[in-house]
Amino acid sequence: AIPVEIERLQQQLLQETAKVQQEKSTLVRMRTDLEKAANKLEAERQAMERKQVEAASAFDTWRQAEVARLQRDRRVLEKQSKAILKLPSKKERGTSELLEAERKEASARDARHRLTVERLRRQVVELQDKCRELREEVRWHEAARLQDPAAWHASGQAAANGNVGISVNG
Repeated sequence: AIPVEIERLQQQLLQETAKVQQEKSTLVRMRTDLEKAANKLEAERQAMERKQVEAASAFDTWRQAEVARLQRDRRVLEKQSKAILKLPSKKERGTSELLEAERKEASARDARHRLTVERLRRQVVELQDKCRELREEVRWHEAARLQDPAAWHASGQAAANGNVGISVNG
């Protein structure tokens, strides 16, 4: 009975060894699967961190571009508001139009005065020329009277009688 018992124990030991071997291979396989899963999770974590860094970088780039665009828009709006503030108000436009009308009227008045001054200057020149001609004529008559006083005296009496231009002897 002992050899049967040893044989049974040996059989049992072999079964237990096979069972332990099977469990050991299952544990090795499970550890390998677990390590693969851990490696896969680590790779996914690293990929997610890279994506987060890329997303943060892209967001910072977008934010900087938006800040720059908003600053440009603010500058444009400030320029436009300054331009609008520089535009004349209704009262200023009315005053401006009134001043413009007065300026045009003054300009027309100045033009008329210039024309009048020019006309009067021409008349003064003409009158000065006529005075000079008359003085020359008076000098000529005086010279003629001095040269022939008798003829001058006779033409003077004829002029007094209304016979101007008709000689007394004729």
